[in-house]
Amino acid sequence: MSKMPSSEKLVAHLKQIYKSIEDPICELIAPQIPNIFHVIFNSLDDLAEVANSPSFQIDGTLATVYPRTDCSFFENLPRTTNNEKLRLAVIAQNGGKEPLATSLYIQYNKDTGDAVILATKSAKTWLMEQSLIIDEQNVPKKKALAYRVLVSPVPRGSSLLLIFNNPLFASRYTAQNHINDTLILELDNMDSYKDILSREVINIGDNTMKIKPYAIVIDPETTEIDAENWYETDMLKIKPDIMPLLSDTQHPIFHYQWSAQNWIEQFRKLELSEQRSKSYDLHRHLLRVTVMLNTIGVLRKRRYMVNDEEISLKPVRMQTI
Repeated sequence: MSKMPSSEKLVAHLKQIYKSIEDPICELIAPQIPNIFHVIFNSLDDLAEVANSPSFQIDGTLATVYPRTDCSFFENLPRTTNNEKLRLAVIAQNGGKEPLATSLYIQYNKDTGDAVILATKSAKTWLMEQSLIIDEQNVPKKKALAYRVLVSPVPRGSSLLLIFNNPLFASRYTAQNHINDTLILELDNMDSYKDILSREVINIGDNTMKIKPYAIVIDPETTEIDAENWYETDMLKIKPDIMPLLSDTQHPIFHYQWSAQNWIEQFRKLELSEQRSKSYDLHRHLLRVTVMLNTIGVLRKRRYMVNDEEISLKPVRMQTI
C-alpha cells in the first residue's frame, strides 16, 4: 500500500476540489486502517455536492466518497476469507440483492484476519444483520477493531510478569496470548495503542523486544498441515531430505497437527496433473518427507491428536530374551 495522505492533507484537497464546502472534520476510521477516513461535513449542501461527484484523485490514488454509510468491522475471520467471499456473504444476507458498487465497499486484510465493510442505506437488509455468516461461521459485527500489538521475541519459559508489570504495559492491557516466541497484547484504548507502538522496542532485563502492529500468529500446535501453510507453499521450498531440518526443532512441520485427508488430497491432485514427470517424482518425495518430518515431531513431543483427542506415547524399552 502506497503512503496515505494525512487527514489534514485530505481536508485541504477536498476544499480544493469542492469549492463551496467549509472545513469538514476528518479522521481515520481506525488507526490500524490508514486508507479509510471518516469525514463529517458541516451541512447537507456540502454532503450533496460531494455525493454528486464522489470520486477524485489524490497523490495519484483514486479515492471514492461513500455518503452516509454504515461502517462495520469483523475480526478473527476464517483463514480462507477473501474480498469475493465477503461480497457474496453480504449479498446473501441482503436478501440476495447485490448493492451497487457505489453503495458497498469491502476491504479484507489477510495479514490481520479482519475486514471493514462500508454499506449505504440501500443495503437495508444487510444493515439489520448483527453478524456476518461466512464459511458456516457467525462473525459478529463490531464498531471498532481491538487494539492489539505484538511483542517479540519472548521465548517460551520467559517471565511474562516482567513484561506485564513494566510501566509501558502495566494497567494498559486487557488480554494476552503467548504463541511461539510472540506475545500478543490487547490494549485498553486507542491512546495506549498509539503510545506503545510509537516506542517500537522495549528492554526487559537484558532482552530487547520489538513492538509491532498486530498480525496473525499461527500456533502450529493447533493447526493442521494444509495446502496454504505447507503443501503448496513452504514444502516446495525444501529439498526432499529430512536431514537439513532435523536440527531446527522449532520448525512448524514438527508441530503441525497431522491430517491424513489433506495429505491424500495432495497426492491425488499430483497424480492428476503431473503424473510421471520429473516434477511429479520430486513432489511425491516431498510428500513422503512431510510424513517423516511430522512423525519425528510426534516422537519428540511424545503425543499426537486424533479426532480432537490427545494420545500420549509411552516408550517401552525393548527387552531381549
